[in-house]
Amino acid sequence: FKNLSAVSATVPKSTITEWQQNPAITQIDFDPVVKINGQSAGWGYSKVLANEAKMYGWTGKGVKIGIIDTGVRSNHPDLQLAGGVSFVGDRTSYEDDEGHGTHVAGIIGAQDNEIGIVGVAPDAKLYAIKALNSTGIGNLSDVIASIEWAIANKMDIINLSLTSQQNHYLL
Repeated sequence: FKNLSAVSATVPKSTITEWQQNPAITQIDFDPVVKINGQSAGWGYSKVLANEAKMYGWTGKGVKIGIIDTGVRSNHPDLQLAGGVSFVGDRTSYEDDEGHGTHVAGIIGAQDNEIGIVGVAPDAKLYAIKALNSTGIGNLSDVIASIEWAIANKMDIINLSLTSQQNHYLL
């Protein structure tokens, strides 16, 4: 190999035995099989006992979840969006241009298929509610508008994965 101090070779077993006696050879490894990784369950899936919930049929079916974040990538192969909206400036698209919202959506609702991870509620209806821009920053007023949209559109659950450096008291 060019970038690794190693050699790959197919040799008879007798050669391997001979090489193992050679002090110039520090290690001999057999060439393991590798493959693409199919679907997996992340640590959070186990932590919230999602597999047990699945046994009872609790997969999010009929539940509407609004994800208030940087948007969600609508063409992601492991996500199915039911809709969305943007409250960021003059952006009409709820497409994720930062990545965080898509990541959060995957944790919640990645499909139970043969790719990626499986979300804790793969049968839920996900709605992308874009309140944060391409750098993950937004205004509190956009977050409030997002919450109001989620309420008006009868979201059962609203996910907010954000923080602020100031305390805000709304009366």
